[in-house]
Amino acid sequence: MVTSQNPDVLIREMFNKPVDFSMVKEQLIKVRNSMQQKMFSICFCEDEYNETLWLKYAGNYSGFVQIYDLENPDTFMCGKSKECFNCIAAKDPLYFYPIYYSDKRYDATNFALGTLLIDNFPKNSGAIPTPIYQYIQENLMWEIERISLIKKKCHENDQEWRMIRPAIFEQRTCVKLKPCKVIIGLRTPEYESRLIVSAAVNAGIQEIHKLYINDSDELDSKPVQEELYHL
Repeated sequence: MVTSQNPDVLIREMFNKPVDFSMVKEQLIKVRNSMQQKMFSICFCEDEYNETLWLKYAGNYSGFVQIYDLENPDTFMCGKSKECFNCIAAKDPLYFYPIYYSDKRYDATNFALGTLLIDNFPKNSGAIPTPIYQYIQENLMWEIERISLIKKKCHENDQEWRMIRPAIFEQRTCVKLKPCKVIIGLRTPEYESRLIVSAAVNAGIQEIHKLYINDSDELDSKPVQEELYHL
């Protein structure tokens, strides 16, 4: 049973206790799985012609890119249908943050310990005094933001922004956003291009472009050919 002591004292005591190495691997896997179930984010980039992202995330120019106008209220579809009333994230706004690229390693020890405590001792169990439970929860929120927004320096050409969820719960959040434009890759097979065009038309997207390299040897795009609109 945990007593109502200072949270920092509790953490120090946990570090000073003997480690059961036979359980370490199992506990680490448990913490990792718990983190993956609670942390959700969506990645964005301001540059629709970012070559690094076209290579890495669009299958070496064989995929497609969706463009969103985040200043247009029609982009956000959440809250406009009946099922939105039951969404546990409906009241929590979603924010965009730039990724911080650094070679300095991030120490997630406190976050892992906090996650382990929260999972093993639910709030209503009485095993952890309310002040300590709240202390852990408040610190976990900041740690979740740090983990979601820090990447190694070698990825800085990605120029990512991330939309992260502002609350901790295991149910996956549904975010409805309507693209204003779609760009099909240079190497996207024709049959896939036709499927992308068909899906975009059905979604009411007006601008459907195809990627190409312009006279300045830079990535650019232009409207798709008319025949792609016919399967």
